Amino acid sequence: MGKGSGTSNVKIHWHNSQACRQLQTAFEALGLTYGASREYSSLLAPASVHLSPAELQELNRDIGALASLYKTWNELYLASIRAEVPPWIAALVEYGLTPAQCAAHRLVAKANLEPMMARVDYIDISVTHRKIAEVQWKSGGPGFFYGHALAFQRVFPPGRSAATIGNLAAEYLDTLVAASRYKPAVIINEVRAEWLAGESHLRDEAQLRGISYFPINRSTLSRVLNVTERELVLDTPDGRYPVTVFRGRGFTDVIDDTAVIRLAKASVDGTVWIETPINFVYRQKWGMALPYIESFSNLFDKRITEIVTPTALVMSDQLDLTPIVNGVPEQHRDRISSVKALTDLPLLPSPTRRHLIMKCGTGVGDFHNRGRGVFRLGGSSTNVAKLVEMVCDRVLRKGEPWILQPFVDCKYSVPIALPSTCDSAQPQKTHARILVFGGRGPSKTWKVHGAIGNFGRHWKVSGSRARTGQAGELLGSAFTDVRVETNSEEFS
Repeated sequence: MGKGSGTSNVKIHWHNSQACRQLQTAFEALGLTYGASREYSSLLAPASVHLSPAELQELNRDIGALASLYKTWNELYLASIRAEVPPWIAALVEYGLTPAQCAAHRLVAKANLEPMMARVDYIDISVTHRKIAEVQWKSGGPGFFYGHALAFQRVFPPGRSAATIGNLAAEYLDTLVAASRYKPAVIINEVRAEWLAGESHLRDEAQLRGISYFPINRSTLSRVLNVTERELVLDTPDGRYPVTVFRGRGFTDVIDDTAVIRLAKASVDGTVWIETPINFVYRQKWGMALPYIESFSNLFDKRITEIVTPTALVMSDQLDLTPIVNGVPEQHRDRISSVKALTDLPLLPSPTRRHLIMKCGTGVGDFHNRGRGVFRLGGSSTNVAKLVEMVCDRVLRKGEPWILQPFVDCKYSVPIALPSTCDSAQPQKTHARILVFGGRGPSKTWKVHGAIGNFGRHWKVSGSRARTGQAGELLGSAFTDVRVETNSEEFS
């Protein structure tokens, strides 16, 4: 897989396409709509990804290895502050932070607080070709994503051939409750407005389990949260609640500096658990290059370089693409090896350039999330030159970290339908992101809680709105559930 495009060995089980309408109804009943719409707007895929028990076992090991990557990255950061390793490590970690964010981050980093949950986005999850697109320690919209697994189980109940991996909603809530020092736990989850509808079934599940769970619109946080030196209090129409678990990330951009530092201190003291901890290492991508840097490679689990896409760090105009050369098809390696500077990239032939991806590696700013800082270098040399000029400015003038990776692709054949014509699902060759959700308990052993598949024609597998392109192709993306096989006889 690391040497170019291919077709995954992962098994896709096709369900009865006549049940698409039921699937759409189940999605809408769980509030899996985007923004203000009351209708499900993504493509439909009446299919399930089936993992073998061996594949699931490898995923459990992967999450543990990735947790160790970030732990070692944080240790290098702290060593950099102490002048024991090069200062550029601390400079890249702290790039773009406000003074208050930096102070809060340092407090939490020195306390070695680690997340309780993770989302790992795989391009391929077969035993021999696992490749990771990215790691998200705080996934947006858990209700939206978990709800898809629940809807599939209701419409297509697991049979003898495969079982559910786990109850995503229950694992999520149980992990947050376990993170709370005080009982009963009071949990808030701050999300962007477009994810709020999908939180409704998580709130219902929490109520059934006797858990106080409050989804909060990020834009209203400063009005409903009161952060004192002693506690974090949520104001609601029904009363005031002392918060014991705060799940969020974007809040550091919308609450005041004093509140950010108070929250960091409260998390270090154990008054409030913050998921993900206010350690900006867990928001960044550039550290994916550390296991590929010779002077640091021996510090990392060898599994990491087997599953993480080869990564080259961009922090000046000069480039060393040695770490990623073996990740591209053999016929393009010599040309990519010849690149010594960012400005050499537009000079490569387009068939070679298209095998490269450039990503913003920081955890703040305009390009660090929602796919806005991820660029494939195919197309015209003029367009790539404009992109390189922009990146050069950000790297050289601002000190912003970027990374280069080979474009790793994998195709899946999946039945796809528009919501408006969902009785006619047709097979489509798609790209994929398999979103694997995992967590750890008090034992600190990581395990997979569950997963969903996300399929689409665009290489980013993006697009919340299903639609038809100019050539009649289906645009947008579709979600499926993921199951673990117990009997291998019923696959399409």
